[in-house]
Amino acid sequence: MKPWFAKEADIIKFPEPEKKVVELPNVQSYPDFLTGVKDLHNRKEKGEISQDSHDKLYQDLIHRFMKKEDPETPWFIAEQIADKKQYAEVVKQLASLGIQFNKQPLNVKPGRPMNMRATGSTQQEVQDALKKIDPSIKVMPTNTPITSSRTYDQAMFKYQGKDYYLITRALVTTKTGTVVKKFGRKELTPKGLGMNPVYQGLDALAKDIQNKINSKYQSPIKEMLIGVLKNAVNSGSQQSLDENSLEVLNDSNNYKSVNQDFGETVAPLLLGEKSDTVEFPVGNEPLVDVRLPGRDIAIKALTGSGNAFTKIKDLFDEYEKTINKKDKKKNAKFQILSIFANANLSSINSIIVGAHTIKSPEMAELTRMTGKMKITNQDELSNALQKLIIRKGKSLPYDKFLDLVRKIGGASKTKVFGVPKGGSQTGERTYNADPLKYATLTITYALGKGVENVINNGVEKEAYGEILQNIMKQVKAEVGVVGINKQGIWSVATKPFSALNFKFDYHAYTSNPGNNRPGFAIVRPK
Repeated sequence: MKPWFAKEADIIKFPEPEKKVVELPNVQSYPDFLTGVKDLHNRKEKGEISQDSHDKLYQDLIHRFMKKEDPETPWFIAEQIADKKQYAEVVKQLASLGIQFNKQPLNVKPGRPMNMRATGSTQQEVQDALKKIDPSIKVMPTNTPITSSRTYDQAMFKYQGKDYYLITRALVTTKTGTVVKKFGRKELTPKGLGMNPVYQGLDALAKDIQNKINSKYQSPIKEMLIGVLKNAVNSGSQQSLDENSLEVLNDSNNYKSVNQDFGETVAPLLLGEKSDTVEFPVGNEPLVDVRLPGRDIAIKALTGSGNAFTKIKDLFDEYEKTINKKDKKKNAKFQILSIFANANLSSINSIIVGAHTIKSPEMAELTRMTGKMKITNQDELSNALQKLIIRKGKSLPYDKFLDLVRKIGGASKTKVFGVPKGGSQTGERTYNADPLKYATLTITYALGKGVENVINNGVEKEAYGEILQNIMKQVKAEVGVVGINKQGIWSVATKPFSALNFKFDYHAYTSNPGNNRPGFAIVRPK
């Protein structure tokens, strides 16, 4: 029988303890700021803490680490300075042990870890040097992308509790099992080899080239270079290289270096007379690579590499004087090409101004998507893209950003420009590190390729081509088109600039569109 109070009132059940009690994280337990940020974010995503708790703990986290800082040096700057100091100390030790570093030994790119640029040494050479610092150090492969260049290998090692990343010279293994270094960028040019500015006679030039090879290289690279040098000296009776030398030569990186760079060094042997004085102009003189008596020669490999218009600004100025001022269409096209000859504009700004002026489909689509915002320089492009990729304070996911690139870069309906090559995660990491910067660079590249497409393939390509041909006819020089085949046999042909065909040229990386200025390239004969 229930008591009277049970009959007259509802019974309130005493609260039962929750099955799971989540303890709020202790901000003091985090070893560093980024670890704390990630943990708080993960807990919020899992529902372990509310948004309000997350925000309060986040502020506590900031205050904890800011207490140790100089107010003028935020934590992220302080960490980078500390990292650079540690890296620089290791670089100094390795350099004292003979490791060859790039002129800028440290490299930092968004989305990639800081790394040492030991571009003149191999991984094994670095390993041997590190053993002298600490016998326990071991160089290991890394899955973290550092460089996309085939010229270099990437690796990492641990030292005093810290991970260090490095790039080293890549290797080629021949069929006989010999391992050799790949050539570095411009290593085989006259400047790269350390050639003299002037030589009296071809024999003196050939002898010094051989001396440079013997002092700088080991077998089998030495034999391969001596072989192609002999073929240049005896151009009338050339012989195929031996199998081992051919294997070294025909590595894609090495072949390009010999064809383009070493071709510039041996070109006088293929073009000159025995008693000729040979001059390699000092500095980056426009167009001319070699001087022989009465001849200024630009050496070009058969690949038809590009040249910046800024090198021939004086030719633009002279040609402008010949244009009829009443011919508005021709003047307009000339002014568009002149944008890229203006050295006062950065490479990136010249691309943006060019795309705006020529009204390329890519720029038209971009301005339509941004509500017709003015876009004539890098800052204005960045502001316009901020409107497209930043939504409610958050950037678009990478896959959505690529959809945006496809819309802008595919506006011409002929090809999509600007989408990074598939199979690499570097683009996504770089985008996530700084979305707006990455977007600005990627879209700049798409705009540059769009301009190239309009000039070379658009409805008025003949008019642009005629202007470019007339500008180049003013060059009082020859082009020596030098090339080497897969057997190590040289070929050479010379023509005056006025007899060659040229095209507008723009080539760079999607993530580094200012790497090469827009300019001109020789159209390779079919």
